[in-house]
Amino acid sequence: MYCPQCGVELPSNERFCTKCGAAIAKSRPIKKFWIILFIVMVSIVGGGGAVWHMISIYKTRSIRIYPVPKAGSIRINLKDGATMVYVPAGEFLMGSILEGEQDEHPQHKVYLTGYWIYKYEVTVAQYRQFCLATKRDMPPAPSWGWQDDHPIVNVNWDDAAAYASWAGASLPTEAQWEKAARGANGQVYPWGNVWDGTKCSNLVGLKALPSPPSHVGSFPAGASPYGALDMAGSVWEWCADWFGFEYYKNAPHWNPTGPKTGTYRVLRGGSWITESPDYFRAAYRYSYSVPKSEFFINIGFRCVVRSPHWEAANHTATIYEQC
Repeated sequence: MYCPQCGVELPSNERFCTKCGAAIAKSRPIKKFWIILFIVMVSIVGGGGAVWHMISIYKTRSIRIYPVPKAGSIRINLKDGATMVYVPAGEFLMGSILEGEQDEHPQHKVYLTGYWIYKYEVTVAQYRQFCLATKRDMPPAPSWGWQDDHPIVNVNWDDAAAYASWAGASLPTEAQWEKAARGANGQVYPWGNVWDGTKCSNLVGLKALPSPPSHVGSFPAGASPYGALDMAGSVWEWCADWFGFEYYKNAPHWNPTGPKTGTYRVLRGGSWITESPDYFRAAYRYSYSVPKSEFFINIGFRCVVRSPHWEAANHTATIYEQC
């Protein structure tokens, strides 16, 4: 059994989390009428296969009731120890109206189901843990050497996707990344609508390269509306999507995942050696395909973990109620 708030594993008889103090809801059987109603609802969304799966759940176990996490709630990914923040389900404004590049137009509303996104970029220490567990080699070290609390760099898209899979996560879609960065109302930067170079790691107005990039979380004043840090500056971040220049013109409203194929993958967020404020806008899109023989000191990534309203594992369904 795990705490629904912070993710810590707990004994089955605990009523309160020993780490964060959150109340742990008891499993309890529910009336036949409500389980039938729930099965009907699942059938509408998930089809006949979901119905038979839910009937199996009904015959074998009870349903546990937990509250839906609030926006910005914190949870720990037990696989890699990453802190995650919650981005609730709902619509947000994606893209740009007047400012920005042509590939950011038109601005449009997108609906996303809730998910957890890493509060920080994946660090050197976390990536080393992954390499040790999977017997992979670390990428070449940058000139300043590896520092455990810095974002991992010199990773291509395949490296990032492999880490995410190992961590029980995935790379964020463009839409997931952008919503986590700018919030539901489409603000320009993670912290608001006005550029402020003191709120992220950047090279705007500087004439010489700074020393290595800052350790993750160095700019708390630049937090996004959900509490994610370093979503502007630090390092460019890989997204799951293929890049499509005109994708926004026909993108689906519900959980878009990008074009089915492509040549380039999407990068977001700018980096510590970026010189123009334009690149730090939450809507700015960049694309690249890093060959396995090339390495870049300003590219890293973070992960997301989906947050379903019901999950079927070990014949147990979990339904979340709004707090």
